[in-house]
Amino acid sequence: MPQYRYKAKDLSGRVVSGLVEAESEIGARNLLREKRFFVLELRKSDGGVNSGFSFSFQRKLKAKDLALMAKQLGAMIAAGVPLLTAVNVLSRQVENRALKKSLIRIEEKLRTGNTLSESLREEKIFPELMCSMVEVGEVGGVLDNVLERLSIHYEKEAQLNEKIRSAMTYPMVVLFAAIAAVLVLVTYVLPQFTGILLQANIELPLITQMVIKVTNFFSRHAAAIFLTLGAIIVGLLYWFSTPPGRKIRDLLSLKIPLIGNLVLKGIIARFSRTMATLVQGGVPMLQSLRVVQKTLGNVELQKVLELAEDRVREGESLAGFLALSPWFPPLLTQMMLVGEETGQLDAMLTKAADFYEAEVDAAVGRLSSIIEPVLILFMGGIVGLIIVSIMLPMFNMVNAVK
Repeated sequence: MPQYRYKAKDLSGRVVSGLVEAESEIGARNLLREKRFFVLELRKSDGGVNSGFSFSFQRKLKAKDLALMAKQLGAMIAAGVPLLTAVNVLSRQVENRALKKSLIRIEEKLRTGNTLSESLREEKIFPELMCSMVEVGEVGGVLDNVLERLSIHYEKEAQLNEKIRSAMTYPMVVLFAAIAAVLVLVTYVLPQFTGILLQANIELPLITQMVIKVTNFFSRHAAAIFLTLGAIIVGLLYWFSTPPGRKIRDLLSLKIPLIGNLVLKGIIARFSRTMATLVQGGVPMLQSLRVVQKTLGNVELQKVLELAEDRVREGESLAGFLALSPWFPPLLTQMMLVGEETGQLDAMLTKAADFYEAEVDAAVGRLSSIIEPVLILFMGGIVGLIIVSIMLPMFNMVNAVK
């Protein structure tokens, strides 16, 4: 019988891990639920030694694909189309190949008696937010309403991601264009003029000598420089994938000047929107907190929510505990406190999400307006320095001839 390696939380909130034998992943999940465990991770054990490092090429779906899927599936179910038929129709309409293959497999699992939420979890490419919300919708008989809320949630997330991506595109284009111009000057133009200047046997200005020395060094050691830079980048990427490296990376991302504030506002917006969607969908508070922890993408804030989960289990206010953290702004916690007291937590979280998404939009615009001129001035200065180092001795040579 296959074995499945799991990581889960028990009723006291303690994280436990181990192996469980079951015929399938769904069977393993059911066994763990019977033990009153909340499953965090579950994968089939290969029976070998785990090296602790592996690459996964299976990516999560993009927000816009999830939004489209939820909207179309919810609309068909609301119109009275049977779930099996709706999934079949959707699998023939979607363009994303990974989603198409997953929907075909989900259809097969539904035919064997699986629920939609179980089938989504087995596919691994669907976020826990969608799986948990769908599970609540199935239990409450409101799957169409839940899918509509999910489509709105992922549409908002896709819009936010697109704004950030669009704002960062132009500065990156400017940067790469400037780097390309510098490489052309250093690799092709400058060596030709260097030969002419050396043959003219004139005294070169200090700036020209320095540029020539740097160019010669770069030309002689280009391979070693690129290999070293490549090794450093790969080493950093690997280290950032380890738990200690992830912790440092996430902490730095929150403290970097200019960018840190934007990153934090983006995380707060995602937290508010996800919590609002879960609470509005009827997901219990403790389960909502577990789901949200997986969506933040930041270890520092995830730690805070893990502690918050324990405090909420003990009867404390979620807003009151988050107010003690430096990462959760007072405006958010005050709005949550009002929501808790009035029984409208989902509505207040939605308003907070709208506010912080607008803040992110504004912050992206400000950052872009700062980065663009700085990049242009910096790279323009380098290109200008190279051009001046070429032209100065040329003028000297012309004057000497006169």
